[in-house]
Amino acid sequence: MTAVAFHDDLIALAQHARVDPDPDIRAAAHRLLTGDHALIPELARTDWAEAVTYGDGEVRFRGMDDEQEARKFAAHTNTHQSLGSKATGTDVAHSAAVYREVRMLVDGTQIIGPWMAPANQFTRGQQ
Repeated sequence: MTAVAFHDDLIALAQHARVDPDPDIRAAAHRLLTGDHALIPELARTDWAEAVTYGDGEVRFRGMDDEQEARKFAAHTNTHQSLGSKATGTDVAHSAAVYREVRMLVDGTQIIGPWMAPANQFTRGQQ
């Protein structure tokens, strides 16, 4: 989320700087907002995955089509894992649905955020 917050802050600063009295600052803001490397504030896409954590701490991500599918597979993996014994080594310890936001520069460069778990994933149904 830090990369996305930085991106949003940069856009806000550039929009504010468009009316700065200093012509160099206005020119820099113009380049950020309209030049060849202008940032597009909208998300290009959101990727979803199942993050599987193994007993040795390794985490692997398995891409999914959408949030519902990621949550379904994570719940299934956790249910299946809970039937067995304590995870060790290469055994599955835990699974979670995760997402990452992808934004684009005009030149096609992608800004890919870190994998994050939805805030309500672990609190849903709890008081």
